[in-house]
Amino acid sequence: MNRMLPLAPAALALAGCSRDDDPMLACITPPVGVTESIAEGASGATITATDVAAVESPEMTGIDLVAVRFTVEGSDNQHEGVWVVSESGLIFAVDGGAQAFTHYPYEVDGHTFSVREPGRSEALACLP
Repeated sequence: MNRMLPLAPAALALAGCSRDDDPMLACITPPVGVTESIAEGASGATITATDVAAVESPEMTGIDLVAVRFTVEGSDNQHEGVWVVSESGLIFAVDGGAQAFTHYPYEVDGHTFSVREPGRSEALACLP
């Protein structure tokens, strides 16, 4: 099921927080609205973000990989997932954490997102 959530262009303007390595994969902090949009796609119990970070995709223009550490309603366990968020507001689940707890698609135009997605590990490494 493809789901598109409208995100204002200003909501996707991301404040940078630099890392010392590859400047293209510098850690960036997504605005609260992106995290809320991801949480709106919960496939069951409510998810609540506890930490969030992102990197720009090293392969796709206008795409960010957003890593979220979150809890699920009814559990104290921490989970992590990565989502692709486009400038136009499309959201895709990249890895198992994202796919297990949200209903966002993990395929687009023949491309299947997975744990091997370029930038995924870097986005997770940006989480505090």
